[in-house]
Amino acid sequence: MAVTFSFNSPTYKSIVREMIEKDRIGHFNSVSNGGIEVIKMIGPVLGLCLLDIVGTRGALLINGMTFFLSAIAECAMLPLNQRLDKKKKATYLWI
Repeated sequence: MAVTFSFNSPTYKSIVREMIEKDRIGHFNSVSNGGIEVIKMIGPVLGLCLLDIVGTRGALLINGMTFFLSAIAECAMLPLNQRLDKKKKATYLWI
């Protein structure tokens, strides 16, 4: 898990800088860190419950589906500068 976090954490932090306005990053970081702590406590319990309910194959299937949905969501994200460019173009079209 530590190896996964060491690869995931820098990528996540670089995406945040591209997606969130500078004045909102502090608020985002506080909410994000709180969420991470809650997930660290509740995640293992939910994982064991999931294993008990759907078994190992079902839990791995759910894990794969959430990974796929995460990849789709990340592909749909637009960096802040592209969103601002689209907003400017839209306002010019209405003038």
